Amino acid sequence: MKADGARWVLARTAAQVGGIPKLASELNLTEAILRRYLLGQEPILEGLTLQVIDVLLKQLPEPPNAQ
Repeated sequence: MKADGARWVLARTAAQVGGIPKLASELNLTEAILRRYLLGQEPILEGLTLQVIDVLLKQLPEPPNAQ
């Protein structure tokens, strides 16, 4: 994923979960490093992008037939 796309997903996920502090906690990051990622001051690693996708998936409702 290109850096701009990864930052966009990171920002949207932060908004979805309730803000930067909440997302930082979900990702086991400090708020400072998460802000650096969002500002493009640090490259977003592929592993972090996958963690962000996992956080997004947890936000989805369970399907009606899930067990």
